[in-house]
Amino acid sequence: MRLALLLLLCLLVSPVVLAVVALQSEPAVRQAQTGVTADAVRAKRLLKRVARGLLTPAEQSVIVVTEGELNSVLGFAARSLPRTQTHVEAAANGLHAAISMGLPPTPLGQFYLNLRYSLIARAGAGEETAAQSRLSLGDIAVPGAIAAMVGAKVLDLGLGERLGTRFLDSIRAVSVEPPAIVVTVAPIKDLKSSLRLAAARARNMRDEIALLGDPETVGIYLAKLRSLDPGGRGSRSLARFTRPLFTLAMERSAGRRSVSENRAAILAMAMYFGNARLFEAMIGRVRTGALAGVGSRQGAAKLAGRNDLMLHFIISAGLKVASMSGISYTIGEVKELLDAARGGSGFSFADLAADRAGVRFAEVAVNSESAALLQRLLASGDEAAFFPDIVGLPEGLDERRFEATYGGLEGAAYTAMVREIDARIARCPAYR
Repeated sequence: MRLALLLLLCLLVSPVVLAVVALQSEPAVRQAQTGVTADAVRAKRLLKRVARGLLTPAEQSVIVVTEGELNSVLGFAARSLPRTQTHVEAAANGLHAAISMGLPPTPLGQFYLNLRYSLIARAGAGEETAAQSRLSLGDIAVPGAIAAMVGAKVLDLGLGERLGTRFLDSIRAVSVEPPAIVVTVAPIKDLKSSLRLAAARARNMRDEIALLGDPETVGIYLAKLRSLDPGGRGSRSLARFTRPLFTLAMERSAGRRSVSENRAAILAMAMYFGNARLFEAMIGRVRTGALAGVGSRQGAAKLAGRNDLMLHFIISAGLKVASMSGISYTIGEVKELLDAARGGSGFSFADLAADRAGVRFAEVAVNSESAALLQRLLASGDEAAFFPDIVGLPEGLDERRFEATYGGLEGAAYTAMVREIDARIARCPAYR
């Protein structure tokens, strides 16, 4: 009886002790995330090089990954998690990465779950490389070899085909040469067929779980958009479509299903004005029957008189809805995203404003406290109700000018511009 009571006490106390040690009052990362498309550009570039390295028939391949690319990939993935920031630094003494997740506020204050990782090794192979790394969860230190093994097993479970373990085993050497990390890898046997099987498993899981709701409901809004579109490339504001679309959402909600109807409406817009194939891959088969021939109409609407800003806005909103529903869009899907948003020339704060406004739009639309209010506002409002003023926001900045003027993505001037953009978004009636 005493032993049983002792074990019970340990089971009750251990999680509390773990939480106290793991949680911290300050975040490990404080920085503003870049825009969806800006991160996607770098992610696509990295994906191509990694794919070439793993699929090449050569005995070994060298993959060079820059600090900026790693930050973009992690930032892109972190959008699937609320209140999460990430940062990577390739320094002279090694690679250092941090992930900080803010927990919901408590009566005791704000707490953060901070994960830090350092790779100090200059070179190694397989387990030797992992053993020369350090990982900590809050104040809890985890041996690098164990962390690598757990990470590989998690990928094994998620992707199948032992892809995580096989990728870890393919690493032959790692070195840090600021601002980049150099990884030597061996080809993974039958990688293409394994990836096809993993994709098939993901599709089956998507159809069984239906995290984004009923594809037929998305189809109702897709059919509505098609009926509203006169065809051709015009100067119609996106508001010309959102007004009747969210009027329909309001009628179908009847005060009970506002969140699910708004979600379906946004996904339909992301398919129609953004990329139908990308979003249908997340949702399930939408274009069946009378909708079988419906494609994307990227030139059918504009925001602030520009088609590119509409694309940034609606794709960001669609991806945010997907991530809030528990779907982590993969880097493999980034190519489709870029195909929809290609044609940019340099860094644009107007594009960034459209990205961030799209994310905010999705957050408000699928929040149970604001979903019905947003429906009523959109049913009668113009684009100023949900899209910010972009006058005066710098555009067309090449990399050298952007770095010199704004100090890169972590510079004080860049952060100040992001704050200004967020303030403009907050002034829109939809987000007050």
